[in-house]
Amino acid sequence: MKDPNKGSKEKLSELRRQLEDTLRASELRYRRLFQSAQDGILILDFDTGKILDVNPYLIDMLGYSHEEFMEKCLWEVSPFKDTGLNKEAFAKLQQEGYVRYEDLPLESSDGRRIAVEFVSNSYPVSGKTFIQCNIRDITERKNVQNKAEQALEESEQRYRTLFEKSIDGVFSVLRHGEITDANPSFCELFGYTGEELIGKDIRDLYVDAADRLRFQKELEKKGFVKDYAVKLQKRDGTEMDCLLTSSVHFGNDGSIAGYRGIIRDVTDQKRLQRELLQAQKMESIGTLAGGIAHDFNNLLTVVLGFSELLLIDKDEQDPAYADLQRITRAAWSGADLVKRILAFSRKAEFNTRPLNLNHEIEQVKQLLTRTIPKMIEVELVLSNGLPTVLADPTQVEQVLMNVAVNAGDAMPDGGILTFETTHVTLHEEYCGLHAGAKPGDYVMLSVSDTGHGMDHETLDHIFEPFYTIKEAGKGTGLGLAMVYGIVKQHGGYIVGYSEPGMGTTFKIYLPVIPTETMPETRTEKLILSRGTETVLLVDDEDMVRDLGKRILERSGYTVLTAANGKDALNLYGKQRGEISLVILDLIMPEMRGRQCLEELLKIHPQVRVLIATGFSAVGETKKTIESGAIGFVGKPYDMSQMLQAVRQALDQG
Repeated sequence: MKDPNKGSKEKLSELRRQLEDTLRASELRYRRLFQSAQDGILILDFDTGKILDVNPYLIDMLGYSHEEFMEKCLWEVSPFKDTGLNKEAFAKLQQEGYVRYEDLPLESSDGRRIAVEFVSNSYPVSGKTFIQCNIRDITERKNVQNKAEQALEESEQRYRTLFEKSIDGVFSVLRHGEITDANPSFCELFGYTGEELIGKDIRDLYVDAADRLRFQKELEKKGFVKDYAVKLQKRDGTEMDCLLTSSVHFGNDGSIAGYRGIIRDVTDQKRLQRELLQAQKMESIGTLAGGIAHDFNNLLTVVLGFSELLLIDKDEQDPAYADLQRITRAAWSGADLVKRILAFSRKAEFNTRPLNLNHEIEQVKQLLTRTIPKMIEVELVLSNGLPTVLADPTQVEQVLMNVAVNAGDAMPDGGILTFETTHVTLHEEYCGLHAGAKPGDYVMLSVSDTGHGMDHETLDHIFEPFYTIKEAGKGTGLGLAMVYGIVKQHGGYIVGYSEPGMGTTFKIYLPVIPTETMPETRTEKLILSRGTETVLLVDDEDMVRDLGKRILERSGYTVLTAANGKDALNLYGKQRGEISLVILDLIMPEMRGRQCLEELLKIHPQVRVLIATGFSAVGETKKTIESGAIGFVGKPYDMSQMLQAVRQALDQG
């Protein structure tokens, strides 16, 4: 008889066998995974913490044998003794079932430092709980990370060094205007502390807040803007010309968070550019004025010369005598105007000598007290022991009077006019920021008034000839132009400072002459005398030539004339034995006076030549005299002075 349970037993036995096969397969897969894993693995007893198994990777990683791990508590094994894996940590693991260390330092058997990531989990198996510890070597990753962090730190340090040490103002600002960072140069530039600037609205630093909006639009459109010109203001309200270079800074979401930029103060640079342009303009105007003055001088020479000739022949009772005197006075007024123009163009005749500026100022003060309104008080602040300057006293007086008169006009209701002198040294740094100034020792004359002052636009034009802010008929505009020319011809420097309602100060710098190089002063009495010698008069202006001939012939001289340099050379070559003196015009077409002189010297090295010019003995006149002439005679011709110059030249040697 068959057993009815036999089939069921066979099925159960088959099922058990399958389960055992599955378990063995699972254990085999786990064992293979355990043995081949590229992370270190420890199996611990949950209750005691003793190590039950260790995989080959961990043995290779730490350099200890399998036996050195087995049946020991984790905190008893050498690599883990001095780490955070102690009894307290194990107790926490038992309680929570999970422990993680992202960066646990271990030491291998050969003393090598290893950084690991340590993760422990508890899990039950067949009613018993075990702990699996996964240990991953992150040394290389950490080294790379450390290098990256170090590079980042070094980069940040370099940036901070550049940020802190930059001579330009460096800043960061949010889009709505809040300043988030500013370097020391930025703080110093605007006159704030770092604490005061952080959180401040950058629009407060703009002279015109609308400029910030315009700049912001351009910056966001381009992403980067370089050398954007903008007017900014310091804490005390001082305005600055600045160049702004900035870039857009984006937030994590890709939107514009703010801007980072650099600000450079170019106020001094722009002022120097303006001064250079002004100096060039003044030089051009001076050249033009000198040319006009030369032509005008020739006309005045004719008017004055023939007027004087007529006056000599007229009886003082003759009705025409008074009219001729009026013509002569008007012509001399014109000559004075020419002198002013020539003074501006630095071609006026100067007679310099060693001068104490304090003495000249004290004399001018006496004159001013009688000429300027009584409600203007004149103060002198004169430095003792002031060095000597080489100057023309008459021209210095003109400078003082013109500046004083302008100051008086600026104080119609009264005020204080102050003259101050001191000895100063202009250094390279100052001269580098002020066009026209040269390094050296100077006597500085400061003339200040408490008048209505001038704006910057007016101050920029104040030394230009015929520029005036006075009402029509109350000024020619030549006063300060002449001052400018006189100071420049003395090798000096002049600068004006003024603000509306704050008065005006002119500072005039005249170079000091060392005591050991001061020239000796001497006066010579010129003796007016007639003569019988033959004189060759060379001038391209017919009327000037005729006038000179008349003046010389009246005094007994024989006069030959030539209208240009070539005719003069031909005439002198033929009659040089008869000609005792040549009067040679400096400015002539085709062949200038200097070139003609050089050719005359080739014909006869001992030829006597006087240069005739309306300019002084500087510039081309000086060079011509130095190249072989024996002196010069001024235009317009003054009869007595001309005859004295001729006689003196003939009597030399």
